[in-house]
Amino acid sequence: MPTIPDSCYVSRGHEQHVPTLQVCLLMAEKIADWLGTTGMNVITRVLGLIILSIAVEFITKGLAAVFPILAQPA
Repeated sequence: MPTIPDSCYVSRGHEQHVPTLQVCLLMAEKIADWLGTTGMNVITRVLGLIILSIAVEFITKGLAAVFPILAQPA
């Protein structure tokens, strides 16, 4: 019998998010219909900005680790 890889398990403390995620995924089509095209575009842009800010944070922390002089206050 095949085993489930460890990466497929939900880590401790995040179990409460699984039912919410399941509901969102099961109702995705209804949510998309309710939001409409404009609502989906707004959500897409907002989530894009959030992901962009996370990426900028990763880049700045990486550059500060490679070039410690960048991490010093001016």
